[in-house]
Amino acid sequence: MSNSKVYPWEKWYNEKQKNIKYPTGNLYDSLKSTSEKYPDYKAYNYFGTEVEYKDLIIDVDNVAKVLANMGVKKEDYVTICSSNVPEAIISFYAANKIGAIANMVHPKTSQEELEFFLNLTQSKIIIALDSILEPLLNTIEKTKIETIIKFGALESAPEQMRNLVPPAQINSSKIKIRTYKEIHEEGKLSSIEVESTGSANDCCCVLYSGGTTGKPKGVMLSNMNLNSLAYGGYYANDSLRPGDSMLAVMPIFHGFGLGICVHTSFCFALKAILQPKLDVQNFDKLLIDYKPNMITGVPTIYEFLLQSKRLDDVDLSFLKWVSSGGDSLTTSMKHKINEFLLARNCKVLVKEGYGLTECVTGTCLMPKNMDKDESVGIPYADTIYKIVEPNTFNELEYGEVGEIIISAPTIMLGYLGNEEETKKALRKDEEGRTWFYTGDLGYIDNDGFVFYKQRMKRIIVCSGYKIYPEQIENAIEINENVLVSSVVGVPNAEKGEIPVAFIVPKTQNVNAEDLLNNIKTVIEEKVSKYALPRDYVVIDKLPKTAVGKIDYNSLVKDYLKGE
Repeated sequence: MSNSKVYPWEKWYNEKQKNIKYPTGNLYDSLKSTSEKYPDYKAYNYFGTEVEYKDLIIDVDNVAKVLANMGVKKEDYVTICSSNVPEAIISFYAANKIGAIANMVHPKTSQEELEFFLNLTQSKIIIALDSILEPLLNTIEKTKIETIIKFGALESAPEQMRNLVPPAQINSSKIKIRTYKEIHEEGKLSSIEVESTGSANDCCCVLYSGGTTGKPKGVMLSNMNLNSLAYGGYYANDSLRPGDSMLAVMPIFHGFGLGICVHTSFCFALKAILQPKLDVQNFDKLLIDYKPNMITGVPTIYEFLLQSKRLDDVDLSFLKWVSSGGDSLTTSMKHKINEFLLARNCKVLVKEGYGLTECVTGTCLMPKNMDKDESVGIPYADTIYKIVEPNTFNELEYGEVGEIIISAPTIMLGYLGNEEETKKALRKDEEGRTWFYTGDLGYIDNDGFVFYKQRMKRIIVCSGYKIYPEQIENAIEINENVLVSSVVGVPNAEKGEIPVAFIVPKTQNVNAEDLLNNIKTVIEEKVSKYALPRDYVVIDKLPKTAVGKIDYNSLVKDYLKGE
């Protein structure tokens, strides 16, 4: 496959995007650089506790000393099992300073998966919220773990909040348990020196894919992957400046949270407003309380904003950037969000992006002063998108739908311990360039804008016809009484699959029969007959995964149970 095609998206880049110089060191070096340039700027806010960059780097250095003294060395795996709390973030950068690899695990993962994650990485140390100690201790003998470093969710919160969730008092004769507070104090007293170790191409962390087809895959990401994400995203945004704030609600065990909410903030001296959990129903209150300059998250967040009564008379002009990613945002929903923002004096529109954990997170974003329905924007600087016939190198023409493949500095190193899946996902062309095969369908228009259709696995094949759920969802959400919808393929003995639409009304007092009659009338005008839903289900809310994406498998299972 030749790279000779000249893509037109360069004309949409700003000058900063055209001349990006990526850091050549590790993630710690980027944080250290920020602490030296902006020592007195606020690095994070945790329920009102604010810490400056000069103090954050000292905390990281102190923890790094103790980890090194415990025997942690370059390329060792250190598991961090936590939500967005300062202790976990400090530990992440401390491990990175040593050159260790952070194994980022969801604190509410099942006992079986926790065992899998620990054994995949052969971790000897786990740094974790004390809320997971019980399932951890139940599986500890089946792993290589030698030491647990625990902390409570509110230890770094203001004093009046700390007693709301008392630390778990769990001891064990099976394993050494230490507290983060002990580690931190020991680091203060330590006189050893720890040099920053590691270069751009070293693996810095492992994040996990969704695991929809079996065991989750451990995505190995390098220092360059996260650093280039931060620089590419920041300059594509081009709205924020040092001292601005970002509402960090996406979790650090996910690329969205770790790469954008935390590391991008720390690379550019933003203040990360840390939230330990994604509480979409109180997202509006966070805007009122903190007035962040940037919010970014999955569409679920914005669905709840549309229902907010607390924001009826609130001026949102403090927002400089609003973006959505991690899941599909229908055109109808985007227009509703923009109307909501503009009515509250917000000067910016919601921007869609696209990405995957294998690229850390976003690799494509709508330019600052542009908007194009259904498009997820243009690639970041130094990122190339191509549309090919699925699983081939045969490139398609502009406007033709095919598989999205990406070549970028954010592309993963591979799947940990899974060479077979790595070979499927990462392929070199005849010129030696590596491409990531996303498994997603889309196309590029004549202006170079990328249009994401959906996962190839989400395509519904009914009696041999291919049906695209998002087309149907767009038609459903035109109705002003619909908050959100989801169309899934349900197994059917006769047709293979049939499309079933799940609809969440904006309010509970909507007459369901009238609503469905109206929806059906509109859909019949906009959707081909073969693609029409065979059934419509009105529900209170859509089931979501741990990171706020729609749980399509649950919808199918629940529907089949009710048949």
